[in-house]
Amino acid sequence: KASEINVEMKIAAVHALKDLAKLDVPQDVLEAYHVDTISFGKDYIIPKPFDKRLIDVVPKAVFDAAVSSGVSRL
Repeated sequence: KASEINVEMKIAAVHALKDLAKLDVPQDVLEAYHVDTISFGKDYIIPKPFDKRLIDVVPKAVFDAAVSSGVSRL
């Protein structure tokens, strides 16, 4: 548990979202939005809310930043 939410944690979340948005979009997300393709660009700069990868990628990045910045311990 982190004692605060700091800038490092916020930046880690932003970078995790940015990196995830640049990866190929999973088929289940495409089907949820009834599209054949979604790719990074002016109309897709953050992952869709139904992208199941979010639950793994963003919290881990924020946790790692919290530990490395000293507001949380393992």
